[in-house]
Amino acid sequence: MLPSFRVHVKYVDRVVDMDLIEPGDCSVISLINEAKKVLSGYHIESWETWQLCITYPWNGQQHVLTTDEQLMLCFELFDDRHMGFIEFELILVPNAIQYPEDDPAGLLCFNEPVEENNIEPVQENIAEPVEENYSEAVQENNVEPVEVNYDEPVETNIEEDNVVQIEENSEEENVCEDAVNDGNDKSSVDNEYEVGEESEDDSDVSLVDEKGDKDYRNEDHCQPDGDETALVVSSDEETTLTRIARYYGQITGNAKFTRDVIKRYAIQVGFTLKKIKNDRYRYTVTCKNDACDWRLHASCLTDKVTFMIRSVRGSRLMCPRVAENKEATSRWVASVLGNFIRSNPNGKVKLFRNELQDKFAVKVDSQTIYRAKKIVLETLKSHHVEAYAKLRKYGNAIRSYNPGTDVMVAMNPDVKSDNPTFLRFYLSFKAGQLGFLNACRPLIGLDGCHLSGKFGGVLLSATALDEDNCIIPIAICICESENSKSWMWFLRQLRDSLGWDDSRRICFISDRQKGCLKALAKEWPNAYTRYCFRHIVANFMSTFKNHKINWKLWHVARAANRASFEQALASVREENQNAANWLMLEPVEKWAGHAFEPTLKADHVSNNMSECFNSWIREDRDKPILQLLENFRRKIMVRFCEKWAEAEKLNDTITPYARENLTVKEKEARKLQVFHGRGCWYETLDQAGVKILVNTTDSTCDCRMWQMTGLPCTHDIAMFMYNREFAHDHVHWYYSKEAWKMAYNGNINPILDESRWPEFESENIKPPVKKTKVGRPKKKRTRAPDEPRAPNATFYKRCSLCGELGHNRVTCPSEGLNQ
Repeated sequence: MLPSFRVHVKYVDRVVDMDLIEPGDCSVISLINEAKKVLSGYHIESWETWQLCITYPWNGQQHVLTTDEQLMLCFELFDDRHMGFIEFELILVPNAIQYPEDDPAGLLCFNEPVEENNIEPVQENIAEPVEENYSEAVQENNVEPVEVNYDEPVETNIEEDNVVQIEENSEEENVCEDAVNDGNDKSSVDNEYEVGEESEDDSDVSLVDEKGDKDYRNEDHCQPDGDETALVVSSDEETTLTRIARYYGQITGNAKFTRDVIKRYAIQVGFTLKKIKNDRYRYTVTCKNDACDWRLHASCLTDKVTFMIRSVRGSRLMCPRVAENKEATSRWVASVLGNFIRSNPNGKVKLFRNELQDKFAVKVDSQTIYRAKKIVLETLKSHHVEAYAKLRKYGNAIRSYNPGTDVMVAMNPDVKSDNPTFLRFYLSFKAGQLGFLNACRPLIGLDGCHLSGKFGGVLLSATALDEDNCIIPIAICICESENSKSWMWFLRQLRDSLGWDDSRRICFISDRQKGCLKALAKEWPNAYTRYCFRHIVANFMSTFKNHKINWKLWHVARAANRASFEQALASVREENQNAANWLMLEPVEKWAGHAFEPTLKADHVSNNMSECFNSWIREDRDKPILQLLENFRRKIMVRFCEKWAEAEKLNDTITPYARENLTVKEKEARKLQVFHGRGCWYETLDQAGVKILVNTTDSTCDCRMWQMTGLPCTHDIAMFMYNREFAHDHVHWYYSKEAWKMAYNGNINPILDESRWPEFESENIKPPVKKTKVGRPKKKRTRAPDEPRAPNATFYKRCSLCGELGHNRVTCPSEGLNQ
């Protein structure tokens, strides 16, 4: 039984609140009817065609719901993700002109006289029977003729600007052309386009089907309201642009939209347009190739805004494709490659030119690419500035749809201006807080990563680990830089969000850089702290530059007991005494696993969880701040939903990470011998003769891995096999299915579009003042000492005499010896 949903139905810029709806009591037609009743006061008329659409917030995909089964499936999808709010969208589909059965080509003129602009209408007599003698023009087009009675001459001395607007139920191009064409116009295109000479092919040829097959479908109509937001600008939809202008009588939007649609069609098909008429009311174009007979005419309706295709004639079968199309302007390139340019702002001209060639088979010059890139990047700069002005309203929207979420915005008091200047932004979702407090191990990774947007900055993060050893973000902070002040502010907000009790144990692991330890000592004085060992090794490599000893250092850090630690440290001393002394200068309890607090059930010696989070948001670090926050909200919302569903479907009592860990250890446990006398102590013996004791009462092992991680070690599993017990029954609760579900039990709800955020009055926030460093900007990231060098494009010389690298035949040492 599905629960009730709160439903909104949107039409253009209006939203109808349908209140709570029971899925079993509603249908597609009832939803459309009720929304239509609220919007206009009456239900659906027989001539109207409406569509009910849904855009899924977790992937952004839009679907048209045509059946009640699809509607019910939509409700089930939202219920699976614990979302109780659904927003549908109504779309009015414009209908194409339907001609009478006895006039399939639309050749008949209408009896209704057109009196606008004092133009004498064409009088027709359709009451007379059709004559058997066909006219020459009719025989050419194989269309059944209608005898027209020209009792009164048609007025032809008309000014070019006098345009007749035909009613929608009588939109016929013959009348329109006869009214708008000046009698003195010598254009060959207009002279041959006379009343009675338009063929059936001229009216109904689809731009998609060049064979001339008729297409009376109307499901691909564009919005007739002249809204340019309906303009197709996505490169993914560019392959279906021919469907926008397909048949006679189709509504194509306003004049600008119509011109753009036809230009895109010309680019895709591969020909250049020649404009015959191009004004506020008419748009007539042909192919620039004189040998091509393709021609399209569109003109406006009575509202003088909406355009309709009046005729499409010609097949373009004998017209060769043009590769360097003049219609491919910089604005067109910016529209179709906008997303690609945004994702590659530093890309070369060749990269974008190849993208155009691959997707659209169009060649453009370098200047067009440069101008298109400039257009896109200029819009990005304006987006960065506008995003800061909306931060407070965005934070209020987040709190409105996600109660309990903490959002804080801090301003820079040192900058004096009319409007406040941005300093820091803090965000922590209630679902992440509850997941960490109720189910996760008390270990938090702290780190910061640089933002590469227009105004720079740093993103600080607090990340925990779930029961499957995957990251679970708790809080983020966008600030001016990574320093002690920003860390103190962030950790203070984090403490308030979690409401942490000092009696509980908690541990933070960080890279010790730029004021983090100082802030921890002040804001979390009772917390344990660990140092990321990867950064310790990096500092070690910058001093000693000994790669052979690198792996030995990790053995020292990961040793779980004192004996193993001393043994690994002795191995380092044998290699380099100074290296061992340097390592022991650091507090052992901060980086050595054997000295960690066992109650935390976490043996991590590196801050890899924070590095995973930085990689998770890497593609968003150059986005405007509002888009960065929205992408983060959307990612964590989808992550909570998917992880909870994964835990719900799990057919096991422990998480996949714990099960895989036990499976690997069970193979090694089979090689151990187990001895038991009486009581709770067991003795295990490996093939090397090393003895390890296991205590079943205290759940301890001499190797300390069971105490440190909460997962049975190899010795424990060997003991469980000896006693015919299952190892997963002795896994800590932190790795159970119950705890995994509890970690992701909270909901992170989507928020409405920006235009419908709750009203929130506040001053516009100015972007931060970016401090420009002295000197040339760096283009390459500074690599850590232990990090491998980046591959380069250099080459090595090979001697043609001896075949060795590093020299040529002129400087070959063997040649010199021979001489």
